[in-house]
Amino acid sequence: MSFSSLTHTLSQLTHWEQKRLQKLVDSPYFNTDQRMGRLLHHMLAHPEDNDRERLHHIADPSLDYRYKRLNNWLSDLNELVEEFLVQEQLRQDRPQRHILLMKSCQQRGLDRQYQKAGRGYERMAQRNETEDTETLHWHGYQIALWEDRHALEQRRPQMEFLQQGIASLEQAYLIALLKAACQWRNRQNVIQAEDTRFWEGILAEMKVRLKREDLTPLAGLYQQVWLTLDDPEDVSHFQHLVHALDQRRAEVSKGELKPLYQYAQNYCIKQANQGKLEYLSTLFELYQAMIDLGLIFHQGYLQPADLKNIVTLGVRLERFSWTQEFLDSHAQYLPAEGREGIIAYNQAYLLHAKGELRQALRHLREAELTDVYYYLGARCLLLKIYFELQDHEGLEGQLEAFARTLRRNKTISAYQRRIHLNLVSHLRRLSQLLVAAPSLDTKQYQKRWQELKQEVDTQPEIANVGWLRKQVLRAEGEGR
Repeated sequence: MSFSSLTHTLSQLTHWEQKRLQKLVDSPYFNTDQRMGRLLHHMLAHPEDNDRERLHHIADPSLDYRYKRLNNWLSDLNELVEEFLVQEQLRQDRPQRHILLMKSCQQRGLDRQYQKAGRGYERMAQRNETEDTETLHWHGYQIALWEDRHALEQRRPQMEFLQQGIASLEQAYLIALLKAACQWRNRQNVIQAEDTRFWEGILAEMKVRLKREDLTPLAGLYQQVWLTLDDPEDVSHFQHLVHALDQRRAEVSKGELKPLYQYAQNYCIKQANQGKLEYLSTLFELYQAMIDLGLIFHQGYLQPADLKNIVTLGVRLERFSWTQEFLDSHAQYLPAEGREGIIAYNQAYLLHAKGELRQALRHLREAELTDVYYYLGARCLLLKIYFELQDHEGLEGQLEAFARTLRRNKTISAYQRRIHLNLVSHLRRLSQLLVAAPSLDTKQYQKRWQELKQEVDTQPEIANVGWLRKQVLRAEGEGR
């Protein structure tokens, strides 16, 4: 058993999950080996301790250290941790618990308990207390089959349960088809499938099934997603999707809503990237809806990438007050690790957009960032601030340090390294041109400026290229 793998799993548990795990390991129902409890308690209290001999002694001080024996104990402990993860999932997945209870009761002939569990599941389904409607219909199919089998055993055969089962199965199958088709069409933007014959058959069947009039709210929403993906040039499909999300979101669980909103967001982002900036306002409204519905949270946390996207969008739309309020009210939901640096960066980004350059610089200097995308964003923001403050000497130092990091840091992808090195190169040339401007005549300055502008305009791979082009245009008159 890998010690590092086990410690990593433990590190991903929240404080209260670790407490519940300790209770499970201490329970004689799940574990009768007290060494597991002692080992777990120490690993949770001292996650940095990787001294195998000490771990062996803590688990059982009466035995001499044996490498293989400790490995066996770690494997046993890992099985208990996996059991805990299953129990946690069942604790959260109430529909699945009802299904398992019904199956167990039926197998044991516990008719009254089976009926009670079935009624509980029906009430839950009516209240839409499941994150996956497709699974809900699949459960409905299973329950109908169990009911039909029970009726046969009681010598009361009937068609009702079979009909209910087939209806549920059809709905589950249609939703599964729609989800797969939307994922496939969306993925075609990145990966080109070599053989599409399989999908052509699936899509043909899906289109036939979509002609039915009894589509569930979820199936209807995915139908709009499919139309938007399949024919993005017809804006009416996207408009109908946004309207349907607004009108029918109360009829769909939150777990199902999130990917639907993400499809709509991706459409807006793609349109904005093509220069249709009016879609930024729609994207902002979609984010607001997700915030209001609590869809931006994952396991109770706001992901740093989502915070960065929202702050960036708020700044681009110049909704500075709203962005500040959002940052202040939602910073507490960030994961504890790295929270201060993430807040400092986003605060700096907002202050820079408002023209408060020195305050932004102060926040950036306080930011300790481990996420590579946050780090790259922070370094670019530093370059912008030094340039806009006309601190060309300080800028040169920042350019040199950034270029050195880009070349040495192996966690930065080749693409990111390339576009940021291009930014460093062009920004250095622009800065050097401005510094040299007083000593150049108009003709010399314009010649160098035209060469730089031409390269920036035709170079497709430059980080923050929009900002850089604006700075180049502003520098046109410096040599006059």
